[in-house]
Amino acid sequence: RSVWLLSLQYMCLAYGWWFYVNWLPTYLRDARGASLRMGALLAGLPLLLGGVGCLVSAALIPRIARRTGNVALARRIVAMTGFAGASVCVFVFTGIADPFRAMLVLGLAGFFNDFVMPAAWAGTMDIGGRYSGTVSGAMNMMGSIAGASSVLVVGYLLAWTGNWTVTFYISAGIYLVG
Repeated sequence: RSVWLLSLQYMCLAYGWWFYVNWLPTYLRDARGASLRMGALLAGLPLLLGGVGCLVSAALIPRIARRTGNVALARRIVAMTGFAGASVCVFVFTGIADPFRAMLVLGLAGFFNDFVMPAAWAGTMDIGGRYSGTVSGAMNMMGSIAGASSVLVVGYLLAWTGNWTVTFYISAGIYLVG
């Protein structure tokens, strides 16, 4: 049960992340009118801030664990914060007209997305024990399936609706499920 729940959580994480590496440059060009150079620069922001979020999260987990006396609770707090933060940021992003401000908010969504990573990967070791490699592989595979599916879902939604905002609302909702 724990492996399935961890995998579901990681699917919610990967669904949003794959947008950044697959659709964000197209979105910036088509919906925001960004030049190729500016679009490339702005598209890297969620990934850059994601790396920072991962480092901050990894530093916070031990501190929260010491305060609460419970490592699992510390990881859950960090993961829930990351998912809630990513969801709110993606939702807020849709209402910001200025492309630079919007990308700062989407960059924060990337920060919160990767804020979940240390807790998820540490969870594979806790759950799997000496089989942590198998649990890691299962979790990562499920995340990759969700991520690859998100690329298709976004494409079909755009073909059917022509509306980028719908894709962001779906991502925000999936982050919230995570």
